Amino acid sequence: MREHRGGARKGHRLAGRPDTEREVEEELAFHLEERAEELRRGGVDREEAARRAREEFGDVEATRMYCGHEDRRRERLARPARFLRAFADELTSAARFLVRRPRAVVGPAAVLAVAVTLNVLVFTVVRGVLLTPLPFRAPDRVAVVQEVSTQGGLSRAAYPVLDAWRRQATTARPVAGYLGDERTFSAGGEPRRIHVTDVTAGFFGLLDRPILLGRAFTADEHRKDGPRVAMISEGLWRRAFGADRSVVGRSVRLDDREYTVVGVVRGGATFPEGTDVWLPVEIGVPNILDMAGAKIIIALASLRPGASLPGLTEEFGRISASVVGGAASVTATPVKQRLLGDVRRSLLMLQGAVLLVLLTACANAGGMLLARGVRRRGELAVRTSLGAGHARVAGSLLLEGLLLGGAAGVAGLVLAAGLLHPALALVPPGVPRMNAVHLEPGVALFALGVAALTGVVTSLAPALSGARTPPAALVRDATTAGATPRLRRLLEGFVVVQVALAVLLTVGAGLLLRSFVATVHQNPGFDPSHVTVVDVQLPQLRYPDQAARLAFAHTLLARADHLPGAQAVALGRNLPISGTNMTSPLSVEGSPKETRAAQIALVSAGYFDVMRIPIVHGSGFGGADREGGPPELVVDTDLRTSQGDAVRVGDRAHSYFGPDMSFRDVVGVAGGVRHADLRTAPAPVVYEPFFQRGGASSFSLLVRSDAPAATVSKAAQELVRSLDPGLPVDGVTTMDARISLSLARPRFYTVALSVFGALALLLALAGCQAGLAHRVAARRGEIGVRMALGASSASVRRRVLGRGLALTAAGAALGLLAAYPATRVLKSQLYGVTAGDPATYVGILALLAAAAALASDIPARRASSTDPAKVLREG
Repeated sequence: MREHRGGARKGHRLAGRPDTEREVEEELAFHLEERAEELRRGGVDREEAARRAREEFGDVEATRMYCGHEDRRRERLARPARFLRAFADELTSAARFLVRRPRAVVGPAAVLAVAVTLNVLVFTVVRGVLLTPLPFRAPDRVAVVQEVSTQGGLSRAAYPVLDAWRRQATTARPVAGYLGDERTFSAGGEPRRIHVTDVTAGFFGLLDRPILLGRAFTADEHRKDGPRVAMISEGLWRRAFGADRSVVGRSVRLDDREYTVVGVVRGGATFPEGTDVWLPVEIGVPNILDMAGAKIIIALASLRPGASLPGLTEEFGRISASVVGGAASVTATPVKQRLLGDVRRSLLMLQGAVLLVLLTACANAGGMLLARGVRRRGELAVRTSLGAGHARVAGSLLLEGLLLGGAAGVAGLVLAAGLLHPALALVPPGVPRMNAVHLEPGVALFALGVAALTGVVTSLAPALSGARTPPAALVRDATTAGATPRLRRLLEGFVVVQVALAVLLTVGAGLLLRSFVATVHQNPGFDPSHVTVVDVQLPQLRYPDQAARLAFAHTLLARADHLPGAQAVALGRNLPISGTNMTSPLSVEGSPKETRAAQIALVSAGYFDVMRIPIVHGSGFGGADREGGPPELVVDTDLRTSQGDAVRVGDRAHSYFGPDMSFRDVVGVAGGVRHADLRTAPAPVVYEPFFQRGGASSFSLLVRSDAPAATVSKAAQELVRSLDPGLPVDGVTTMDARISLSLARPRFYTVALSVFGALALLLALAGCQAGLAHRVAARRGEIGVRMALGASSASVRRRVLGRGLALTAAGAALGLLAAYPATRVLKSQLYGVTAGDPATYVGILALLAAAAALASDIPARRASSTDPAKVLREG
């Protein structure tokens, strides 16, 4: 009896339906009955035997509670193991299905892998540029401080003002500044240009663990007569010195001057980005202490605890006023906002675009899995009939999606790792913090997480469809190719979603494309074609005075006339579309107000002929551009005083650039020039004679020639080498190339968004075609009957084609509703076109209609070629 009941209890537990309370009661009753039976055999009557059996057993209720507690404890301990075993079984079954049916999963996996690859590439850049901490000790409390002019413009700080901020400020400490330049670097090979940053005292105190080797500058080294010392970047240390740890104490040569290396700056703390050498500003710019009006320093201030930006600007403005002797105001901007500028919005735009591509891929893959899952409806019917619950069936399908997404994620991660460096090479110059872009473990986790999520989302619709359908309906659907209204609605819903997302992306791409075309066709105010530009930097040691620089400039300009095909030559500094910025207001004789800040360009007499800038009134410099010639100026048509009066020929004025503040005659008015880039309105420019201004240590040779650009560039390089073999000649380009470089960033964003939009459009059209093909296959019998009853092939074709266009129209309507508000984020990226540009929307709709008709025509032709006799025979 004991064995029988124990076996029954064991079988009951193995069956997976334990009834703890009943089992405990049965067990207790069994033991009490056994003991009472023994007592009765010993002569004790029945009632007494039962009473004594209960007394001998003890507290029955306590035993009952203890058994229940132990059973629940064992159940809790066994539950995770059972769950893991069941999960492993389901996972193995899902993996076995995917391996046995590669055709069913290759398409969805490939689509998801491409989408994951794009997301990983863009997220890697976003993480490096936007999410990686800046190389400051407290980046959230560091601000860039600028002075505000009387006209409301922003400018850098003059050194005396910065020095006063550094010594007197209580809201910020440290306060430091820097300015960048290029110098000639020689290290046993061809001289080359490198980026040098001159820094004030306290600069390295702002950075986070900047020193890799050696030390930072001392206070004595921040003196005008201090020792010539330098700090080099980790990159230059590895390139030029082979990572030799004894580099500290050695010398580097910049512009023919020797500097002693006192430290190496860690790569992660390089600031500004791209700097190779840091110098004390007092040594790198020895006359900066006397340049009270030269606003050339970029100021950084680290807020003290409890201080705020408004408090800082108020205090710094008060200090500035005490230095300049009048009213002054400043503004402060968080350093991250200043460094990233509009890059943040542009990168987030790209990240949003690739997420839309991912959603489109999910819809596309989900549609493929749902259509191909029709063949499995018989299998699902069998599993449901054998007792598998709806939740278990749905879980199995979701596990398959999870494995599919995981495989796509791994493939996408591998593709992204291989494509990262080629993709980064496409990123235009000027995007900050690209040195922080790396494929890190966090990016890998992001990729796998996104892939797993997309796999689950992709399989969600097939899972819910298969789990909720009764077994009889599953069997019926399997025999009728799944032609159920619910399945058709799901498939068509996937098509509509894909089209809507594609329209959203292509509208954005179309707006950027029209904006870029408008930018390219913008008149810069000069003719850039056939102009070669040679940048020249004269080392101060070899060209220490004005006479030496002027002699070199005269010789270079005279010999440049003999370059191949030369039509006109000139020298200039602060050229348009060059990235340089030399600004100063103009003081007009007899006017109480200065002009607005203008770009100061030093140009020789032939400059206007080389650039073909029209002289609207008066004349150019002509023979006046010589030492001792009559002091003259040429202004452009947009130069006006703060009272609105235009500066005209015959006025006398002077800028604040350089030591010569004498008034000059305005001899000409030139046409407006877009100095910064093609999208920025023409800024006022003041042209001063190059040779009258004593030449310059850095300038450019401009040659207009009808010879090929490569020929002129090579001849210009040879000319510079013949005059001074020690000068670097790597800065040779064309004005067309400079304009193209200035357009690199809008071009990149336009091409990237266009590629994403085209990919989404292709996925949508492929999904539309696949959905219609499934519809035709599912209704093949109906089509055959209709054709047997007299329907023509043309009418069948029109019907299918009309359905495809109807789905496309529904998706386009949803896409347009979402596109109109969504494209507002592109407002800062657009030029010459609005976010609601009708031509763009009409063009996108026309393109979509043509593409949808082409995609729908394939299944429409297949439907129209149905043989009704064959269909009726197959019955």
